[in-house]
Amino acid sequence: MQAHGIPPDVITYSSLVDVLCKSARLDAAVAILKDMEDKGIKPTIVIYSILMNSLCESGQLEDAANLFYDLVLKGLQPNVKTYNGLMNEVDKVLRNMEEDGCSPDDITYNTIIRRYILNNDLSKALWYCDLMVNKGFEADANTFHLLTSCHLIAYVIHLKTYFGSSLSNLKIMWQSLGCGEFKSCASECLI
Repeated sequence: MQAHGIPPDVITYSSLVDVLCKSARLDAAVAILKDMEDKGIKPTIVIYSILMNSLCESGQLEDAANLFYDLVLKGLQPNVKTYNGLMNEVDKVLRNMEEDGCSPDDITYNTIIRRYILNNDLSKALWYCDLMVNKGFEADANTFHLLTSCHLIAYVIHLKTYFGSSLSNLKIMWQSLGCGEFKSCASECLI
């Protein structure tokens, strides 16, 4: 391309990074990213997402995290694909923690659950809520607030399970978190 006087653009670089990642040539893909930046071509979030997802899949989680922080520092806004790639590695991270003798705690689980809620993956959020409760931990106030502020009345039954609370305790908690009037349909679900 360059031999014919056509300089590569961001789309060309994006395609090249994608092909290199799919070929498991991650070092070359990272070098292309650096070359692109050296030439004054601003990488897009798509390029970062492709590279971060490939790094995660290959187990290079620290490199993926560094790339994530780099893109944020450069003023790029992560999108759903960026977060999805990182979130897909949660299971691996939890397994690694446990294999290393570092058991996840309530903060770990609440952080994961909040990320899934904010990423609109409610089924995974609730799956991790179940896992957290089975491990003997509880949802914290922030997690509870996110679940309720997302108008997840249908999941109030699950919340009761997590908190082991009576209807009156849930009403008090609901109102103390600024969630407004305890919905009658939620009350009916819990009775």
